[in-house]
Formats: sequence, structure tokens, C-alpha cells
Amino acid sequence: MRPVYNILLLWRARKGARPGPSARRAREAIPSLGDCFVTSFLTMTLLVVIPSVYASPAAGEVNKANDFYTKGQFDKALEHYQKALSKDPQSTAIEYDLGTALYKKGDYSQSVDHLQKALLTDDAQLQAKAQYNLGNALYKSGIAEEDKNIQGAIESLERSLRHYEKVLDRSDKDADARYNDEFVKKELERLKKKREQQKEQK
Repeated sequence: MRPVYNILLLWRARKGARPGPSARRAREAIPSLGDCFVTSFLTMTLLVVIPSVYASPAAGEVNKANDFYTKGQFDKALEHYQKALSKDPQSTAIEYDLGTALYKKGDYSQSVDHLQKALLTDDAQLQAKAQYNLGNALYKSGIAEEDKNIQGAIESLERSLRHYEKVLDRSDKDADARYNDEFVKKELERLKKKREQQKEQK
């Protein structure tokens, strides 16, 4: 059996969420858009304690990385997640953690790469969280491209929506995924209109 690690699950919190200061629903303001976007990456919950039977050389690095992450020291967290991954290169949990830390650093493109690898997990819960977080990372990645590559931005938002839809296929009562899905659809329409305006101006 593969080792189970402490996973930084940056997920939406709602009634019945794990207790603690991070157990709250978070909305992230996007100043450039003047609107709000629900993001699981703002709510952190530590999930699963490593059973001693599953101890592995990577577990120590993951624990160090998690500690740096909770302190907001993302560069150091990334360093230890990468060391952990080198010791257990097949771990989808560590791929998830890497994607999460990269998102917090604002490196959305690399965040997407690692979160996509996390989708290969056999853990249905982790896979659902990776789908949701991929939706967020792809949205952020797309908006970052808006001014220099609007077609690329549109494609990123379209991909973002596909991931939210997969979450909703699994649970159509997921209020946060529903909110994000509707929000990104509006943003996608805005970008498409902007693309048409740019074509008319040429």
C-alpha cells in the first residue's frame, strides 16, 4: 500500500467543516475585475495524519513543507515538496501539494501542471479537490494572459469551466463550484466580446 501523507487541502469550508481558524468560507477579491471569486486556495485544512505503518523517507519532507506553507514561506515549502517528490515520484498527494504552493506563489501555469498530475490519484476525494482547484488555477492563468493573448485566455477559461463541471457532475449541490462556474462563464463572455472588439479595430 502506498504511504499516505499530510495533504494541504485548500478547499472550501462550510457548515460541518473541520474546526479551526481556517474553517471558513473565503472569497478572494479580484481588483482588476471589481468582483469576487470563491477560491478553495484561501481556505486551508490539513488532512490525514501519517500512520507510522506508512512512514517513508518522503513523509519528513512533506511535514517540513507543510510547516513552511502554514507560515507563508512558500519558497521553502516548495523546496521540501520537491525533495519529497524526488523520494516518492509517483505520489499524487505531493503533486497536489506542489500545485497548491505554486498557486500561492502566483505561478499558475506550473500549478496547473502539478494539479493535473494529482488527477491521476485513485482517491476520489483528492481527485475532486484537484478538479476544483484546477478550475481556479486555470481561471487565474487565463486572466493573467488577457492583455497579451486573449485567445489563450479564452481557452484557459474554457478549460476552467470543464473542471468545475466535473465537480458539479459529482455533486450538483456544490454551491462553491456552482458560483465559480457561473462567475467564469460571465468572464468568458466578457473576453469573447473583447476579442470581437479587437478584431473590429484592426
